[in-house]
This record gives sequence, structure tokens and C-alpha cells, in this order.
Amino acid sequence: MARRRRRGDLNLFTAAGLLNFSREGEIEKYKLNPKAVVIGAMVVMVVVIVLNLLRI
Repeated sequence: MARRRRRGDLNLFTAAGLLNFSREGEIEKYKLNPKAVVIGAMVVMVVVIVLNLLRI
């Protein structure tokens, strides 16, 4: 007969595959300053606007 699990052992988010637990040190991530991301997005927007105005 199958053993019944206690209610505290099963997390619904983990069981549904919504949470992903990766191993520590497995993948190195880039650390970006939020200001750099905003400035980069603004630069891309300006480039797109300029290219649209020049019809390239």
C-alpha cells in the first residue's frame, strides 16, 4: 500500500513546476545596475526613433 504524505511535505508551487530550484554556483549571472538598464533602454529608443526619422 502506498504511503500517504503529510500535508506539510508537499508544496503546491513546487509540485506544479512553478518554482525552479537551481543548484548554487551552477550558472553565473550578470549583475547589472538598474540605472545602466534604464540608460541602455533609452539609448535603444533614441536609435530606433532616429532610424525611423531617416527612413532607413
